[in-house]
Amino acid sequence: MNGQVVPDGLVKEGQPLWRNFFENVPMVQFNHRNMAYVTMSLSYLLLYRIMKAKIGGPFTVAGMLAVLMINYQAFSGILTLLNLVPKEKANMHQMTAVITLSTVLLMVYMTRVPLPLP
Repeated sequence: MNGQVVPDGLVKEGQPLWRNFFENVPMVQFNHRNMAYVTMSLSYLLLYRIMKAKIGGPFTVAGMLAVLMINYQAFSGILTLLNLVPKEKANMHQMTAVITLSTVLLMVYMTRVPLPLP
């Protein structure tokens, strides 16, 4: 934000610290951006593990789709900010968040280990 890794005004004086996480715009954007960095990094770890496992089939497709959507979501968020948050791009970023969540849930569902029957 404004060319800074840690923006000014991250914590407002006179407010409880917990409230800054929800009501302070610089703090919310800082957290959102850093969670995107963590999520993208973990998606690359997921991609590495998928390629290393060489399972193939629908499991690999579901995992690769999740990695693709996570990265698309991050890049659409960056493009939204670079274009000064037009409504169309902001709405697209929100819609792809739902699709990204769906693909991750699909991947988790397909790769779960079934419980043994009693």
